[in-house]
Amino acid sequence: MTQLVIRPPQESDWPAMRRLFLQSRIAAFHWTDIRRFQLQDLDAQTSGENILLAEDAQGQLAGFISVQSESRFIHHLYVAATHQRLGIGAALLQQLPQWQQEAWQLKCLQLNQPAVNFYMAQGFSAIESGDCDDGAYWLMQSPTN
Repeated sequence: MTQLVIRPPQESDWPAMRRLFLQSRIAAFHWTDIRRFQLQDLDAQTSGENILLAEDAQGQLAGFISVQSESRFIHHLYVAATHQRLGIGAALLQQLPQWQQEAWQLKCLQLNQPAVNFYMAQGFSAIESGDCDDGAYWLMQSPTN
């Protein structure tokens, strides 16, 4: 794994986080109308959530995670295309409070096969399915020790 610093975001991190969020959604959600995605979507979608970002050795944003800690729900996890498959997503998950002592849940769109594969590789299992505006999703749960 690449050398990382994982920390809460500062105000100066938000422009890069917004760009990563927008670019990642455009790339991942190929089946939907991406014209509705806006740069400011991150602000509204993470309001009141706890966020951690991963920064590489050069100080560049490598990824971030946004969670609702009280309900142990992972709302967003995005890794920059240039930093994928380097263990950054797993490193962000491992920073969650009570990771592997208590189950965390998330919804993953079924058509987002790379994300489904990532979460399965991290030990998540699909416990339910459902539908939302963006399509069918899996409700997934993390393993516990």
